[in-house]
Amino acid sequence: MGLQEWPDVPRGQPWKEGMCAALGTDVRGFWPMLRNKVHTYADLRPELVGAVEQLIDFVGSPSVD
Repeated sequence: MGLQEWPDVPRGQPWKEGMCAALGTDVRGFWPMLRNKVHTYADLRPELVGAVEQLIDFVGSPSVD
């Protein structure tokens, strides 16, 4: 999405709704908008990909050999 950081959301405002409003969309439209901007792993920040892979390894069940 080209963001350097997530938008600031004022205290007392629900985070999802505030973030989406700052980005010019609503909660239902956010994920399709985000998904349509990602075409390959090169579109993602490497530290995000690594963190997601670590999470999957942590919560995934160990393989049975």
